[in-house]
Order: sequence, then C-alpha cells, then structure tokens
Amino acid sequence: MTRPEHTISRLKSPCLRRSGALLFTLAAGLFLHADALNAAAPTMGINLTNDRLFADAMRGARPNWDSPTHYGDGTGVVGLDGWPAADASIMLWEGVGNNDGNYFIQFNGKAKLGASFGYASFSNQMWDPASNTTTAWMTVTSNGVQNFSLVFTNTQRTASSAVGTGVTNVKVMRPLTEGSTTALAATEMFTDQAENLVSKFKLIRFMDLTGTNGNTQTAWTDRMLPSTRKQSPLAWEHVVRLCNDTNCDAYINIPERASDDYITKLAQLFKYGSDGVNPYTSPQANPVYPPLASGRKIYIENSNEVWNGRFGQFNDNLNAVKADIAANNAEYAILNFDNLPMTGPDASGNYLNQYPLCWRRIAKRLADISNLWRGVWGDGAMMTTIRPIFEFQYANAQNTAVDGMDIMDRYYDNGDNIAHVAVPRPVSYYFWGAGGATYFGAGDNNATTIDGIFASGVPYSSFATTIAGETIWPKAYGLQAIAYEGGWSVQQSGGNGYSNPAGSPACESKYDPRAKQAEIDAQNIFNQCGGDVNVFYASSGVRTWIWGMTDNIFTLASPLYDAIDALNASTQAAPTVGAAVPATGISSGNTTGQFTGRRNFFIRATADGLYNVTANIAGPTTVKVYVDGRCMGTRSLTSTGTIAPVACGLTAGLHTVSFRNVSTYTSAFTSFAVNSGAAGLTIQYEAEDLVIPSETSPAWRIFSDPAASAGYATVLDATAPGDFMTLLVPNVAATVYRIKLGIKEFSSRGISQMSIGRADNFAGTAANVGAPFDEYLNGISFTEIDLGTWSPGTTSDKWFQFKITGKDAASAGYSAAFDYIKLIPQ
Repeated sequence: MTRPEHTISRLKSPCLRRSGALLFTLAAGLFLHADALNAAAPTMGINLTNDRLFADAMRGARPNWDSPTHYGDGTGVVGLDGWPAADASIMLWEGVGNNDGNYFIQFNGKAKLGASFGYASFSNQMWDPASNTTTAWMTVTSNGVQNFSLVFTNTQRTASSAVGTGVTNVKVMRPLTEGSTTALAATEMFTDQAENLVSKFKLIRFMDLTGTNGNTQTAWTDRMLPSTRKQSPLAWEHVVRLCNDTNCDAYINIPERASDDYITKLAQLFKYGSDGVNPYTSPQANPVYPPLASGRKIYIENSNEVWNGRFGQFNDNLNAVKADIAANNAEYAILNFDNLPMTGPDASGNYLNQYPLCWRRIAKRLADISNLWRGVWGDGAMMTTIRPIFEFQYANAQNTAVDGMDIMDRYYDNGDNIAHVAVPRPVSYYFWGAGGATYFGAGDNNATTIDGIFASGVPYSSFATTIAGETIWPKAYGLQAIAYEGGWSVQQSGGNGYSNPAGSPACESKYDPRAKQAEIDAQNIFNQCGGDVNVFYASSGVRTWIWGMTDNIFTLASPLYDAIDALNASTQAAPTVGAAVPATGISSGNTTGQFTGRRNFFIRATADGLYNVTANIAGPTTVKVYVDGRCMGTRSLTSTGTIAPVACGLTAGLHTVSFRNVSTYTSAFTSFAVNSGAAGLTIQYEAEDLVIPSETSPAWRIFSDPAASAGYATVLDATAPGDFMTLLVPNVAATVYRIKLGIKEFSSRGISQMSIGRADNFAGTAANVGAPFDEYLNGISFTEIDLGTWSPGTTSDKWFQFKITGKDAASAGYSAAFDYIKLIPQ
C-alpha cells in the first residue's frame, strides 16, 4: 500500500486502547500498557520529562507570543483570550533536534505561514469560510538542534477583520515519528513516543512536569487549568489522563505551599474528576475530565527534596519553621515535642536546632496530607489506592530520615512511652512507603577512557552499603522501600553538576553497551537490599545531561532502556541483606558508644517459624523491641545483662528487628540474638495497631484508658448483627496456640464470634475459632477471655475477624471493644 503525501490518521492494529478506541502500531514497534508487564519483575517507575510529550507542539511551546520578526522576544500583542491580536511568532521548540517530519497545522482565521531561518516549508494551505478554519502542512527537513519559531503574518481573525488582527486556537500536530509523513490527529493528547516510553514502567513520577521545584501554588485558583495552551506546569487533569491512557500509576508531588483546601480539592479531582476548573465532589455520569481509573494507584510525596537548599521549597519549609518557633504556637509544640534547645534567633535569623524541626516538618506535612486524602477517599483506600511516601536524603544524610521517622514514631505513636497524642497511630497508618535516591556512579568518574570508567566499577563498590542504609528506614517502620529518583549518574568532577563535557568518557559511558549491565546490577542490588519500588530519573534529555536515559525519544534502543526491557523480562532479585537467623552474637555496631534512640537491623529468617529476640546491653535500661515495625514487647534491665526474650513469628525471608531505649539511661548496646522457638513465651498484639479499616464495618475508633494493656483499646461501634472488625496479625507461624483476648466489658456490648483465615485468602480459609463471647456487663471491666486452641496450617499473615451475632437482652447496644490478642505457643 502506498501512503499519500500527507496523512493524519494511520493504520491500526489490535495492541493498545487509545481515547477514541482506536488501535495502532508504532513505527518503532509494538508497545503494551503497563498492566501487561511481567508481574514477577521488579516494580519500576520513571520520572517523565516534557520531551515531545504532547501531540500538539503548541502545548510545549513558549508561553509568550513574540513579534513576527524578532523570534523569542516575548513582545507579541495578545488578546484577552491568550491568542495573538496582531501578526506574531511563537517558539515551538528550542535547543532540541530530531524534529523533522510533516506537521499538520490548524487554526481559526487566516494568515501567511513562515518559519524562523527557513527551517520549514508549507503546503496544501486551505481556508474554510464556513468554520473560519485554516489548515496546512508544514515540512521540517533538518533533524539538527534548532530554535524553531512559527510565524504568522497578514493575519485576519475573521473574514471581516482587518489584516494584522491575529489568529486563534492554533494547533501544530507532530509527526507520528521522526521524519514521518503522517501526523497525529488533532484529537490526540500525547505522542506515541511518550506513551511508548512510560509503558515500560508501572508508575510515572510527575515531579518535573508539574513544576514541583520552586512551585508557589497555594490556593486552588493558583493551579494550571487543563484548557491553558502552554502546559507548564502540567494540569492535574492531564496527569490523570496520561495515567488512564497508559494504565500507569500516578506518582504526584504536592506543592510545598499548597493549602489544605488545595490538597482536598486535588484528592477530589483524582477521585471524581473535574469540570476543568473545580473538582467534582461526587461521581459523575459524564465528567468533563474523568477521574483516575479504577485499579490505578496514587503515590503522594510532599513536594520534592525539601531538604535541598537549591530549591525554593527548602526556604518555604525553613521559613515556616522559623515562624512557628517565633510564635511558639501549636505547630511548634508538635515539631519540638521533646523540647530540643531552641535558642535564638541570631543575627542571621537562625535558631539552634532549627534543622531537626525542618526535617520533622517534612514528615508532619505528609501526615497532614495523608489525613486530608483519607478524608476524601476513606479509610479503605489508604495504603492500597492512596500511598503517601516520605522521601529523605541519601542514606539519612543530615538526619533527614531519623528526624522524620522520629516524630512519626515518638510523637504520633507515643513511641517514647510519653502520651503525646490521645490516639496513637503507627507510622504505617500515615505512610505507605519511604526511601531516598538510588543514583550510582563509577569508582572513578574522572577516568580518561570509557574502559577506565567501567574498569573502576559501575556501580561503585560501596553502592550496596549506601542502599541498605536507605532501605532499613522504611522497612524498620513497617513500610515499603520506594526510591523517588535514581539510576545512572556518572559525573565528571569540576562540572556544573548537571552536564558532562561533550564527548568526554563520563558523557559517553552511558551509551556504551556495558551500561546496560550496570543498570541491571544496580536494580538487583536495590532489590537485594529490600527495595520495593525504584523510580528512575529521567526519561530523556540532551546527550550531555547526566541523567537522561536516552538523548532521542524516538529510539529507546539505548543501553539504559535495554536494561529496563531485560529487567521487565526477569524475576525480581531476592533480598540478601542482613544476618541469617537463627543466630546469636549479632553485632549492634555500637559496642562502645551509648545506646540512645532507636537502632534498626535487617535479618533474614532461614525458615518459617517461631523465634525469640534478645539483646545484650551494658547498664540499666528499658527497651522496646520491634519486629517489622511492630512493637512486640518491652523489657527492662536493672544492670548489665541480657533482656528477657521477646517472641515473634517470622516467615522465611527479609525482616527487621529494632530496639528503642525508652529509659533515661544511656547504655552500651553490644549485640543481639534471634533464636528459634518460643516455648513458654507469649506473643501479644495490641488491637489498636492491627485494625484493617477496609475490612471493618461500620465505624471504629481508638480510645485511651489507663486500664488497657498499653493504655489504649479499640471499639467497633456496631449497631446490628453482621457488623464486624478485622485485625491483621502478621507472620503467624504454623504451630498450636492457645488464644486469649483482652476485651472491655460494658453495658452496651454485643456478642461476637471470632474467625481466622489467611490474609491473602480470607474468604477461602476462614474458620470460626472458639465459641461466641458476650462482652455485656452491667458495669465496666477490662478482662481476658480464653478462646481455646488453634492450629494454623501455614506461616503467614492472618486476619482475625470479630462479627457481631447478637446481644444480651439487657444490653443497650451491639458494640465491641478489643484490647489485645495473645498467642501462646503450646
């Protein structure tokens, strides 16, 4: 078949749904949606840049119109509608190449078309008087780097307008691919190249596209509207559309200055869609801009690198903290919950210890964001669909990890045994994940040859140590380890920090075939260190830019994208970090220093089963022991010795053990042990830490009571038989247990039946355990009941579900209150 000289549509083949339900084949090859990626492969994302993102080149052009003779001067006369009101030009692209091919131009009005420096020719120009629409074809023959301006002269907005009155509604539809005679249809939003690229990943981070760094949006009215011609920053509606078109999950960055109202409306936009200005607040039959498709996830970060002094958000955060300190307000009381010395301000306006509060505020603000999204999406969507993520600097640089996690654990969960909040919540209530960056360079970035760069080691030899220093933080608090940025980063010394000298070994090494294996090795190391989601930076850029994974979006056959393809065809590497257990004498790394705060360690269980944890500590102390972020017990010593063992169940594989000193003593912590077995021990879980909101109905709450085992308990506000509460008990080993349940009896309690099943298949494995129990009492009493023995057949996470079956005739209601679950190995 012979193609005509110019075509707007193209032959389709059944591979991909597009808006408009059309299917097509790319010139560069078939591509699939992210949902079609290998489920066993590593979970990877991409930081997407604005390189040929929009099918309409006008959406990526400069925001200002120029005079018709001085390209790029920004002096074009513009009407109230944003379109030129006189002859004008506009810079479509600048400093980029590979733009050759045929473009379809459409606008309202009439004009003579031209291009800066004769970069293009024009043909088949026609004007339709009925619609006042001009169409034409523009051919760009050079693929070199250009600053390209499209020029409009002898303009008339309407047939009756004077000459020189401008044009409106200009569209410049890109070629299907570089050099193509086929242009994208005027109804298309994104280029095939952008969609092909992101289809290699499971999530898209929109940090650059939404203009996160230095973003000053505060009120909802400050945001970019989807109807605006120049999309910089990208409107949230287009973020949603790209994810829907490609079946990728969204990773968004909330502007640092965004108000609570802005954040709430953004949550509504993703849930319900928008009319182009405001979000809907309920489901719509025909939304103007649809919501995020069902099944897609939303990863939410508080701005980007708020700890980085290069960016405006760093100063926004610092100034907010200084204002709180000066005002001595409620926000300051939270940030400085442990009364750090705060002398100042000095002559420069700074305070002692202001930066720990800055890093705490990053985490606190994300907790606030999490609560706002919870208010829109509901408990059931949190940590499933809605995934707030706390990102810190490399391996806890500047203490950005420890300070952020500290406020979440010690303040929001009363982890230091001080009642800071009435309703404590674990970190995992607010955050789905956390992490840092995973950039890697060579052992010698300044090697004088490409061979020398690879011979020095890529990634550098201590890369695994760096990554393990990052992944331990989320894992120790029961979170997923997600890297917000990472990938190839060979930087020659003495540069500007963004680019390598053209043609240098540092510049050209990432285009060497050996870079493919280096990228694969780095991803495998991330997964071996317990990493869960790795988001690469960045999708494309000019050749000298350090981080672009290709310098030509029209061909993804670069070594770094070849690595992504290979990883997508692989199985995720298993964790290898941490001491294999059971084992004794595991060094704490703190044999001579003082044990304060919290110490976190990776371990790898060699088999499913019951284990017990002990620690050797010199001096009197009280220690909370955590496994996978959950407190499993508190132990005290009056002098140097070994704490009493704390029992836990472990599945084979990677886990964490943590110890927090909650005493006023500082003691040397020398080593710890994780031994097999739990004979004679009790494993106790606090109910308030276990509730699964999406599997609890109708309402539930946590209340404080000094008579409860840890000072708190959980209430199911049941109103009828059939209401239920589900608790997630992790890593339950296959053995025989006696189950005891702490409850609070009261005059409005109901009768409950407990059933237990696997968390990954509750409906298919659940079975009643014990007889129904009645919590009714004409009075108030915390008590413990014995529900008999139970023998799970597998080691896994379990759901303990309590369903209301009725009530005593004298009871005033059907509610139920749970304090703790005890599993006693028999």
